[in-house]
Amino acid sequence: MEKTLDITLDELLNKLGKTKEDLVISLNNLQQYAESQEHGDLKYIPLQRMFFLKEDFENHIEDVKTHADYLGYNVSDDEAKEIIKMFEQKYDSNIDENTQLDCAIEQFVKRRDAK
Repeated sequence: MEKTLDITLDELLNKLGKTKEDLVISLNNLQQYAESQEHGDLKYIPLQRMFFLKEDFENHIEDVKTHADYLGYNVSDDEAKEIIKMFEQKYDSNIDENTQLDCAIEQFVKRRDAK
């Protein structure tokens, strides 16, 4: 007798110590992240790659907040996302990342505080 997709899914989730609810929550979070980004047609991006990109983006948020804190600034998650987008648009591979990130934070905070 062949296993059905539901049985296989249940077995895999059980081996991972997860439930279908956990899976739905993770997929919902992934979908919300993907909607906020410009990845083109998502059907061409493997699910594993999408999870990696989301985790990488979350790590960048923490990096921005850590750099901002070191510089003496407090930025929210939403502000960190704006800084990341600005950083990515102006990224120059000839300049080290930390310097560019610090500059992006400084520019953002200067504009924010001028309002």
